[in-house]
Amino acid sequence: MCYIPTDKYKMNLAAIAAFDFAKTNGKPIPPYGEGKIYRWGKAMKRKKESGFSLIELLIVVAIIGIIAAIAIPNLIKSQQAAHETAALAEVQTIGKQQVLYSITKGHGKFADLATLGSMGYVDSNMASGNKGGYVFTTAGINAEGMPAMFDTTAHPSAVGNFGTGNRSYYSNETMVVFETDGITPPTATPQDRVPKDGTPIQ
Repeated sequence: MCYIPTDKYKMNLAAIAAFDFAKTNGKPIPPYGEGKIYRWGKAMKRKKESGFSLIELLIVVAIIGIIAAIAIPNLIKSQQAAHETAALAEVQTIGKQQVLYSITKGHGKFADLATLGSMGYVDSNMASGNKGGYVFTTAGINAEGMPAMFDTTAHPSAVGNFGTGNRSYYSNETMVVFETDGITPPTATPQDRVPKDGTPIQ
């Protein structure tokens, strides 16, 4: 802090400059207007105001938009793949639970999801028929002169770029799972247990 002369000790401007020079150890004082204002040897800092211009804000928004356009579709595809994998596993689980029900309480027959759920063979979410973005069904088939059979299907609740999945599944007492693209699962008849509109998953 520079010395400010009082009325008792008046100095002329040349003396003040010399005094300031000595107080700053010989370092030159920046001229007026370069970020500081000097009055009687005392520096007063001038606050500088800064902010984003409209162009800078538009550039930031554009960059965020580009990142979102790249990231969101990839994220949705990853979620769809996860739903499809989970649905496939659920179809296989339903088949195993159908067999378990048949040899324990079903007396050789198979049941629907509601029955399997009420007896604890599948969880409550699965018993409702909707789980993980997929719609599930299973039902016993009792054809005269033929052994007990069952059909299990799973299809996404919505398909497309923003759907919950893009593959549907079918399985039966053979425990082979068949898949197809789209919202309609493969089908089979009691006489032919191999769907003609699906591909077996190895």
